[in-house]
Amino acid sequence: MTVPKSKRKPTTMQFLHTARVLESYCVERWDNSSSTLLREIVLLSVQVHIHASTANSIYPENQGEAKERKKQLKLALASIFSLKHQVSIAYRYQLISTGVVKELNEHIEHEKALLKGILKKDRERYKGLPL
Repeated sequence: MTVPKSKRKPTTMQFLHTARVLESYCVERWDNSSSTLLREIVLLSVQVHIHASTANSIYPENQGEAKERKKQLKLALASIFSLKHQVSIAYRYQLISTGVVKELNEHIEHEKALLKGILKKDRERYKGLPL
C-alpha cells in the first residue's frame, strides 16, 4: 500500500534532494553571469550540495566518523547562511528580482530546516558510538 504524496513526511534524504534543487536553480540562472556576486551565489549553492552529499556518504561506525558527518552538515548549514546573505545583497543591488528572491528563499529555508533536523537526529543516533 502506498502513502499519498500529500501525507508523506520528508525523509532524511530530502536534505540531499533539496540541496541539489537549490544548486540547479542557481547554476541554471547565473553560471555564466558577469556579476561576481551572482557567481558567488552559484558557488555557495554548489558548496551546500557538496557538503550535504559528503555528509550523506558517511555512515558512522565510530565517534570520529560521526564528528566528520556533523562537520560536513555544519559546513552545509554555514554555506546556507552565507547564501541567504548574498541573496539579500544581490536583491538590494537589484541584480535579482523579487520573484526569484522569494523562490530562492523558499529553497534556502527548506534546506536549512532539513539540515537542522538531520543534525538533531544525528545527535541522538550517534551518541553512544565507540571511540
